[in-house]
Amino acid sequence: METSNLPAINLEWGTDMTTDTTTHSNRLFEFHPDPTWTVDAQGALLTANRAAQAEIGQRARLEELFVPEDLEKVRDWMMRAEWEQTPQNGRASLLGTAPGRGDAHCTLIPASEGGGSVIFFLMVRVVEETPDAETLEQLRETQELLEAVFRHSREAMGMFDVDGTILRMNDAFVSMFGYSREELIGRKVPVTPPGALQEEVYRHFDAILNQAVPYVEFETVKLHKSGHLLDVQVTLSPIKKRDGVIVAIHGISRDLTDAKKTQTRLIQAEKLSIAGQLAAGIAHEIRNPLTALKGFVQLMEGGASFNPHYLQVMGAELNRIEGITNELLVLAKPQANQMTRRELASLVQEVVTLFESLANLRNVELTADLEQGLPEMNCDSNQLKQVFINFLKNALEAMPCGGRIDIVLRRDGHRAHLAFADLGCGIEPDVLARLGEPFLTTKENGTGLGFMVCKQIIENHRGEVRVESEVGKGTTVGIWLPL
Repeated sequence: METSNLPAINLEWGTDMTTDTTTHSNRLFEFHPDPTWTVDAQGALLTANRAAQAEIGQRARLEELFVPEDLEKVRDWMMRAEWEQTPQNGRASLLGTAPGRGDAHCTLIPASEGGGSVIFFLMVRVVEETPDAETLEQLRETQELLEAVFRHSREAMGMFDVDGTILRMNDAFVSMFGYSREELIGRKVPVTPPGALQEEVYRHFDAILNQAVPYVEFETVKLHKSGHLLDVQVTLSPIKKRDGVIVAIHGISRDLTDAKKTQTRLIQAEKLSIAGQLAAGIAHEIRNPLTALKGFVQLMEGGASFNPHYLQVMGAELNRIEGITNELLVLAKPQANQMTRRELASLVQEVVTLFESLANLRNVELTADLEQGLPEMNCDSNQLKQVFINFLKNALEAMPCGGRIDIVLRRDGHRAHLAFADLGCGIEPDVLARLGEPFLTTKENGTGLGFMVCKQIIENHRGEVRVESEVGKGTTVGIWLPL
């Protein structure tokens, strides 16, 4: 242990102080078990003994030793000790000491330096608090309460060390995953399927251990001992010591399997409801062309002379029926997505280029303001083109006498925002409120299914569609897609 480099001070304890006595006093000061300093009247710390240097560290003044709230109190003890020439005792909080060691019992002893000026011995003894019976009882009750919450919670709870080895678990954990405690304690828990899902858990563990986030919550799939899969929501949070070091991770797993099944049934019920709404519309939309076809067949059965025009009309009606059924098939059972990485700006530009000639013929100005450099996104480019073509075609048809269509692409946080804005006739508020209903259309030859198909394609890409319109001023279709 290092000794102080400051020179020792010869103190006059009495008029007959001898050299031997001074030496003994210095040794007593140096080896006193409590941190001890000599202090002058201005608060400068002149010398420090071994205990002070080891436990407290280097300090130059009282301001560096005590918290500001207690500094005035210590100065008051010094004045009283000088006036009364008696030791002063009290409690004060030390500054910058280890957690839990700030409260100290202090003793100030006045003494005279060789030149006659007053200095003081300052001794501090860290107070080790002993909890009283009431505090101990409260701690015990709190511990029992926390233990009961852990043990009897309906959520599966587990505690893991920093390497992912399970330390303990509650009954719900055993019940959810089918393993006994003996099979799991001290092991890496075998409830995460290997591969990408396991890598995901490791990433979340690292984020907690690196203190990048206070906790993580995510949905994933876990593996029961019997082999069947469970949909679960997992929450991971750190367990820290008083000094902030993470010593374990607390995990909570909530079984979402039944909730997911219920959600699937609700979606299926919604599909059946939509199918019921479509049934009447399908009958109406297909009956008209079928009536025309039936009429031509009856004419030919009655011996009417062959007229090539009949075939043209019949072919047109059959095409109409085919168009309705194709759109219905896309709506009810979308084709498997052919997902590729594409930059959205180039995809939109391809559609704009496709429409430039048609726009010129109809005296419509196309302006495309597309932000470049957005991250590529996972998408089915053919399906997205179908959406863009549909909305651009609608905008053109809304301006039979010409006008302007503005196409704008911008980044909006973690999403891309694409807008098609026309200066057409707009949509009546009552129609706008019902937009998306099957066979609702304002076009003479429209089926009303195009918007439904487009909306579903965007939702399949985890995006959303919004439409704003004002009669006589135009319509804006906004599309948001995740990047």
